[in-house]
Amino acid sequence: MSVDTYWTKVAAVREALAEAKPSTAAEVIAILRKHDPMTVHLTGDAFYSGSGDGGDLGEDLEDAGWSYVWAASDYYYVIRHEGTGEALTYIEGDVYAGDKRPR
Repeated sequence: MSVDTYWTKVAAVREALAEAKPSTAAEVIAILRKHDPMTVHLTGDAFYSGSGDGGDLGEDLEDAGWSYVWAASDYYYVIRHEGTGEALTYIEGDVYAGDKRPR
């Protein structure tokens, strides 16, 4: 994959999230799996490559009703949807359904 194609796909991820305004972890994961260029050798349920162009999954989902509930850093945080109560954990690009912070 060329660098241009990669960044075009990253832009498509961010656009798809903005258009769909997902309210569940499953919806976010489905969008990431469909559009994100990192589709193999995943550690999490999906991968978000948008941070490479200055994006942030939490910020990209704010207009859809998601907000930060915990953060250890800008690369390790949990967001929750205000309507459904569903959570996503972001760890260095890997996205997991649910709240996976240390207990």
